[in-house]
Amino acid sequence: MWNPTARQALWLSAARAIRQPDVVDISLINDVATFPTGPGTFGVLEIFGSPNPNVETLDDFEAGYRIQPAKRLVP
Repeated sequence: MWNPTARQALWLSAARAIRQPDVVDISLINDVATFPTGPGTFGVLEIFGSPNPNVETLDDFEAGYRIQPAKRLVP
């Protein structure tokens, strides 16, 4: 953060977030829907977790500028 004057602020930011796969991501089995496949029989639509999940990463960059145009205006 840099303050060029008492009423101005300028900043830059960088961050990284990492999400490790959980056991739920691997062992997930979810029955989503059933549907008829013929007379008296039904099929099931299932979602399975990934056996080889990857680590998810997020790189975040931001910049900002704030100004207080008058002393009576308080942020």
